[in-house]
Amino acid sequence: MNATRIEADYLIETAHDPRRAIAAMAGEQSSGTFVPIPGETEELKARSAARIEALEIVGETEEPSLPGSSASSTGSTRVRVKTTLSWPLDNIGPSLPNLMATVAGNLFELKQFSGLRLLDIRLPQAFADSYPGPNFGVSGTRELSGVVGRPLIGTIIKPSIGFSPTQTADLVDRLCAAGIDFIKDDELQSDGPDCPFEDRVRAVMSVIDQHADRTGRKVMFAFNITGEIDEMRRRHDLVSQLGGTCVMASLNSLGVVGMIALGRHSQLPIHGHRNGWGYLSRHPALGWSYVAWQKLWRLAGADHLHVNGLANKFCEPDDSVIQSARTCLTPMFDTKPCIAMPVFSSGQTAKQVADTFLALGSTDLIFAAGGGIMGHPGGPGDGVLALREAWDAALANIPAPRYAQSHPALAAGSCGRRLMATAASLPEGPLLAFYGDDFTGSSAVMEVMTFAGLPTVMFLEPPTPTTMRQFSGYRAIGIASVARAQSPAWMDVNLPPAFEALAALGAPINHYKVCSTLDSSPTTGSIGRAIDIGLPIFSRRAGAAAWHPLVVAAPGIRRYQAFGNLFAIHNGAGYRLDRHPVMRNHLATPMREADVRRHISAQTETAIGLIDLVAIKEGTGQDCLEREIAAGRTVVALDVIDEETLRRVGALVWENRGSGMFAIGSQGIEYALVAYWRASGMLPANASAQTAVPVDRIVAVSGSVSSVTAAQIDWAEANGFAVIPLDAALAVDEPSWVAALTEATTRARAVLDRGLSPLIATARGPDDPAVARLTAVTSTRGEVGVNARIGSGLGAIVGDLVHSGDISRVAVAGGDTSGYAAAALGIYALEATSPVAPGAPLCRAFANAAKIDGLQIALKGGQMGPVDFFGSVRAGRAIG
Repeated sequence: MNATRIEADYLIETAHDPRRAIAAMAGEQSSGTFVPIPGETEELKARSAARIEALEIVGETEEPSLPGSSASSTGSTRVRVKTTLSWPLDNIGPSLPNLMATVAGNLFELKQFSGLRLLDIRLPQAFADSYPGPNFGVSGTRELSGVVGRPLIGTIIKPSIGFSPTQTADLVDRLCAAGIDFIKDDELQSDGPDCPFEDRVRAVMSVIDQHADRTGRKVMFAFNITGEIDEMRRRHDLVSQLGGTCVMASLNSLGVVGMIALGRHSQLPIHGHRNGWGYLSRHPALGWSYVAWQKLWRLAGADHLHVNGLANKFCEPDDSVIQSARTCLTPMFDTKPCIAMPVFSSGQTAKQVADTFLALGSTDLIFAAGGGIMGHPGGPGDGVLALREAWDAALANIPAPRYAQSHPALAAGSCGRRLMATAASLPEGPLLAFYGDDFTGSSAVMEVMTFAGLPTVMFLEPPTPTTMRQFSGYRAIGIASVARAQSPAWMDVNLPPAFEALAALGAPINHYKVCSTLDSSPTTGSIGRAIDIGLPIFSRRAGAAAWHPLVVAAPGIRRYQAFGNLFAIHNGAGYRLDRHPVMRNHLATPMREADVRRHISAQTETAIGLIDLVAIKEGTGQDCLEREIAAGRTVVALDVIDEETLRRVGALVWENRGSGMFAIGSQGIEYALVAYWRASGMLPANASAQTAVPVDRIVAVSGSVSSVTAAQIDWAEANGFAVIPLDAALAVDEPSWVAALTEATTRARAVLDRGLSPLIATARGPDDPAVARLTAVTSTRGEVGVNARIGSGLGAIVGDLVHSGDISRVAVAGGDTSGYAAAALGIYALEATSPVAPGAPLCRAFANAAKIDGLQIALKGGQMGPVDFFGSVRAGRAIG
């Protein structure tokens, strides 16, 4: 903030050269006029003239937004420009009345402009020193009302006018008995002969005092004292004398001078009502933004400021309402924050409560409902209780329809009935069809869906109609593959038939599941090629979504995306993915770019957009999505950093799915959908998950070179597992490989005979010499398919041990390894049964071989699972 200059931001529209037009605007509002004048010297201009601090062209239009503007001689196109002007503080001093004349004086009617709107103002510290600001604000209001930890539930006297003082007091009596926190006069009620001000205050305060004696808490009533300055002072003093705790003033009626006078006189919170706001703001190309306007009234002394409400009866959109409320809660100066309490009103009912809390992320507000309380079929008392119950539900993160089932006041109101009647439900049939580019990632999708109460099955090959009949009733159906290790040419052959099979299921969400660390490159596991293949197949359905979400982050497995960049936790520390100790050194697909758009754009020409965390947090994600689609960026990455953004991303995906959509991402897609379905009451908050019984022995194999897996192997070795090394470099020579597999199987069988669990591993981290040997051998021989041979070999070991003994549970580490091993075991489908570790559930295998059918198997990627993963598989539950 500049200590000596006043700054104002504008949005202007002009047919002229924008810099010349804005220069004229600056001159008009400082030292100049429409013609040069003798006294305007260069020295005077240097001292007093307004300056153009910034200028950014943000759009064009052929038609003027407002009438009466002059046209350009060079063409009809008009540009829209964001600009910042500044003035020396010495021009006017710290004076709010003269500030208005400076930043919003003879500007709006200048002929050079077909649009001019004041967006924001920034003021020097001298203004904070010169004006009182709110005397009470949020903290003082809470102290006087006795309300902490939640919003103040408020209402407006309705009918707005027509009640006598006695009738007003009778209504206040019922509202106080119901537990209301805040009541206000309607702005139309003042000091008319039907309801004289003094009589009304005395009658109302008598009732409020009686309830305060009973409850120990005084309801705050904002009496409308709007009038001439002396009248307002007298009315304020009467309210204060009778023990009242709030007064109300109509800001546009008072003007800024009247508000300053009231603010300096008042010993009570001032409830600032913005009636008339529409004439200042309704046209988007004219007038004031609330961001700029509210700063004047906060400085002048307003403690509460109306901001409208979500889904209101007026024309203001929800994102504008939330921006206004957040602005009231944003400090103006370091030394004097001038925080005012936002007041949500205008057509507010219990139905808007959850969305209000979700969008604002704060309880520092007054939630005022007139008809929403007075119109309750059980009367105003039940109307208050219904709002209380709605806020209780929102703060406890319980969907209002579910909460209404056990809370009669919320259920009985017309809003409650609408909530219950319109509570969304999930459609019948498959909800999700997914294709995993590796086995472990696919099993993570099963985990999320199954343990949310949605039965899920995963096939190793596209299922036949006969196979599908065996799994009728499943809500998610997927195909696991080894695409992550394959070339684009392999994808061109194998992905189309699999995608066609999934598309035929008719699920609303069709998900190409990728690793949460985005393992891929233009030549290996190309996500871009999968997008190019999937778009035309999944977009054929009539009414299909016009966009394709890209959700990679998943906080549940400690993956986060901010401003398009992917982050992951490793050993307790967070890393941008291109600096991640493991992923930057990945053998097959080392990560060189953390921006998911740039990473995938290297693999496809499809344009990729972004909805960043600011838009998601501020509730403007839908608007951002529409802009990205309009710009031709139909694959849209979505930031996720916490449960709130996860839920909101789920809402964007589900509510914009059309008749079906193609989605790309990790299990973050499913986490987001489940979070939204639960918040909307479509799924129960918690679904019970069955815990497997512990077993004495398991068989574990690992083809992973990850340091995460290496730590898990170390833990296993220290906790009763016998680690058996398997030299993967031998896989390039068939006889040597068969001999090595035979030896490892024999050693593992001996371990089992001793009552222990064998763990056959090809490496113990990226620095294991075995990794270097394998790399050297394969590069020397130009060997291809060695990874498949290693994975299949490990699967063969597991199969031999299961067939020859009484082993019922196995663990496989390594994404590619898991796919090849499962195929070698003859498994054709898997179903998650028990949670063991995030992203790696215990599954039931379906196979034709009797010994393999019913086998319990856990598949984990190299980066997944806690250090005690193998022990958790043995125990049948997370043991950490």
